[in-house]
Amino acid sequence: MYILYEYRIFVLYSYIFILYTMSKRKQILVTAKELFWKHGIKRVTVEEICSRASVSKMTFYKHFSNKNDLVKHILDNLYSESMKKYSNIMSSEKKYKDKVAGLYRLKLEATDAISHEFLNDFYDSGDEELKEYLNKKVEENLNPIIKDLRNAQDKGKIRKDIKPEFINFFLNHMVKLVNDPALNSLYPSAQEMILELTNFFFYGILPPGEKYDNEKER
Repeated sequence: MYILYEYRIFVLYSYIFILYTMSKRKQILVTAKELFWKHGIKRVTVEEICSRASVSKMTFYKHFSNKNDLVKHILDNLYSESMKKYSNIMSSEKKYKDKVAGLYRLKLEATDAISHEFLNDFYDSGDEELKEYLNKKVEENLNPIIKDLRNAQDKGKIRKDIKPEFINFFLNHMVKLVNDPALNSLYPSAQEMILELTNFFFYGILPPGEKYDNEKER
């Protein structure tokens, strides 16, 4: 009985230690993200992160090898969360048009979720390691999107004579339109604007059901 009691105490303390360790790691990640979003990567130091997160540098280096490693973990979390949402959208029973509208909203969320200061430092810092890592993450997350678009083409849900890469490129540029004040002023709500952009993306300016004929214009 005594051995069993000691074992239970050991398991309990181990569990508490794990929770404590996870809590400290989360504190570092949350604090670093707030600082990076406000000031960018270059201006924020490990010392400042530790001070704001109320952890020692020793604790920091138990979880992350350096600041770049911390930045990569933050980026991983962002992309992981985004791809989970993407998978939920594409695996739903909605019509394909509604799935694309959902994908468009997801791209809007992803754009709002990352600060300009954070992204600018990726490209302007001259840090090739971070730039290479970001490009790798973008490519990793782009591959399933292109694959899904090709599957949709095979099933006849979207045109087969258009590159999936162009569809994704165009969707990304549609996201930028949302921040245009002139376009925003045309609609009473963001929801209506997104619906209009999605309809235009699918149908252009032709009436529903009408196809354009190069040889016989009517």
